[in-house]
Amino acid sequence: MIKSNAFLTTLVACAALVMCAAGVARGQSCQNEWLPGPSSSIPGVSGTVYATVDWDPDGDGPAPSLLVVGGGFSVAGSVLASNIVAWDGSAWRPLGAGTN
Repeated sequence: MIKSNAFLTTLVACAALVMCAAGVARGQSCQNEWLPGPSSSIPGVSGTVYATVDWDPDGDGPAPSLLVVGGGFSVAGSVLASNIVAWDGSAWRPLGAGTN
């Protein structure tokens, strides 16, 4: 399931990049945000997303990879998260105490 979420994330990021480039070409600014879509069950974060990465904490082990999201936010879905959080395919998980 995480692979389909990673594909969806990549697709959304590419679409946002294209829309942002079109807005910048007209002199408008564009802010990166993770927001839930109308048919999305993945809740967003409470601020700006600066980076995402697919991370497998146990390498080739049995646990699935995680989508790690970093930025300027304090909440992901209903989870308190200090600027960094992981999506495990069904829920947000904080990464330690976060980062400043």
